[in-house]
Amino acid sequence: MDPFSPILDQPQVIDQDELDPEATYQLANQDVVFTVDANTDLLDLFWPWADEFYARRIQLRISSPPDDEPLMKMATRYYPGYQESILGSEGVIVSKRLAVPLGSNYDRSVLWMLECQAEGDRLLRLEVEIDWGQPLTQRMVDGLLVAQMNPGRAQGIYAQHNADSTRVFGNPYGRPSAVELSDEGRALLIYYVLVNGIVEVPLVLTISDVGEQVAWNGFLSLRDAERAFEQAGEAWSRVVKTGRLWTSDPRLNRALQVGRLTALRHVQRLRTGLAPSDRRVESVPGLVRCLDAHDLVLSRNLLAHLRRVAERSQGRLPTILPLRAKEAPADPGLAVTATNRAYLAALHGHIQRHGPHPVLADHYEAVQVCVEALILLRRELQEDGPRLADVAVALQWATQLASWQGDSVNAARWESEAQEYSRLARATGVSTLAQPPFPLDDWVEATGWQMSARAPWHFSCPEAGIALAGAAIWQGCGLRWQGERLAVSPTAHNSWTWWALLEMPWQEGSLSLVWDGEVLYATGPVESEYPVVPCGRIRALGAGEFDFDLQFEITPAPSNGESPTGSPIHFRPHFDRPTGQRNQ
Repeated sequence: MDPFSPILDQPQVIDQDELDPEATYQLANQDVVFTVDANTDLLDLFWPWADEFYARRIQLRISSPPDDEPLMKMATRYYPGYQESILGSEGVIVSKRLAVPLGSNYDRSVLWMLECQAEGDRLLRLEVEIDWGQPLTQRMVDGLLVAQMNPGRAQGIYAQHNADSTRVFGNPYGRPSAVELSDEGRALLIYYVLVNGIVEVPLVLTISDVGEQVAWNGFLSLRDAERAFEQAGEAWSRVVKTGRLWTSDPRLNRALQVGRLTALRHVQRLRTGLAPSDRRVESVPGLVRCLDAHDLVLSRNLLAHLRRVAERSQGRLPTILPLRAKEAPADPGLAVTATNRAYLAALHGHIQRHGPHPVLADHYEAVQVCVEALILLRRELQEDGPRLADVAVALQWATQLASWQGDSVNAARWESEAQEYSRLARATGVSTLAQPPFPLDDWVEATGWQMSARAPWHFSCPEAGIALAGAAIWQGCGLRWQGERLAVSPTAHNSWTWWALLEMPWQEGSLSLVWDGEVLYATGPVESEYPVVPCGRIRALGAGEFDFDLQFEITPAPSNGESPTGSPIHFRPHFDRPTGQRNQ
């Protein structure tokens, strides 16, 4: 696949003879995380809410009776919400897809969708081998496999069992022809499918940390698996198109899409709230900066989680967020300088990007206790320059937050404390300047962006990829809140000849911007040193995978509440194509 292709909706495709057999791809939503191997089989299904792995490996092998010859692997394709392997033999083609739902009725689940095509009648054998990774009690119920940890006695008219954990797996439309449950931690299910024309065969896995009923309800809500798979695809499409940034650099555009997907896959739901996958408080600022351009609900829920923990811990945020609401946050010791700084950085950045918002009032009590906890550290830190600098910078952000909140007394006091901590840090030879801007001109090296022809494109440092996805919009496009509106400096921090930012969440709606190299077109009130043309709507045309001919249709702004007047403007951009560069 051409690494400089500008078609963002085109999946990465790798021929089977080129695919690294050790290549993996991560899929996740806000509930489950798992890895997909080169055969499009599931590895290490993890549910952060329960802090447990629910399956070690689930393999699906497809063969053609009577010889049971495996279908030949032909190619693998990578999409935002699923991985697909294309297999075949003479007269038969099978698309094997492994997907993670998003915004479904039950996201604590995994979907398999097989699309089988055959000339004439063909019989296929589907062999599902499951390794749960631990001993479980297994039984078949109405053609579905139920596997549980420590099940209780049967209850109710359906004889269901409460348990420490439950898994329900199977085909919503058919029973397996053979089942082997000889090992407590393993299962083997065999299905036979008669194919004539096109036949779709779904498989569904749902999980629960309580009784069997919850997992069954989840399974039943997904029993129309074809529709569930379609809805997941639509949801992932909305994710990548909301706040999408196009630039003149097609390789950067692809990396930005991977970066924002990486951010989404690194936010999961705990019992205490949404949190980074690693539960580290210091991971929050980068995620919030990225999600602020794509999903304000997620970014504000991350901030709200830190606010609640800050209030519970008397302003001493732990290094790792607790899993359960009744679990006391572990005291961070002197690492509180880094954790409290991370919270103040995330909140300050969010307000700076989206303007003074009621969210600040909700957080202000937590801000106060975090700042007071930092001020009390002066004697303990003594000559610890890096931590003194952390506190100085955090207090500078807190001063600005107090000013936005209209708290002039604390603004003055915290500014004085910030100056004193800065003096102490400089005395040790440590600078108190804020973190330098992201190196957008050297983003490939900064993120470890890998465009191998043998594996899914990815960042060697996922955190840097998330940082890139946020920096490209807020820093690269020069967006900042100024006074009562958004200010835009379209050329100050990038070398792009043009860029377009579409449907970015903003205020109570969305904002779209196009910079054509001379004029800034905007669907909302913005300020810029360049000419600004107000618009009623901006949309991308010809951006599809099969009919790509990108142009931006810019509709004039309506006047006096009337319908737009005049003909739309069409801006057809040109993409850079560096010469003399190889795929990495």
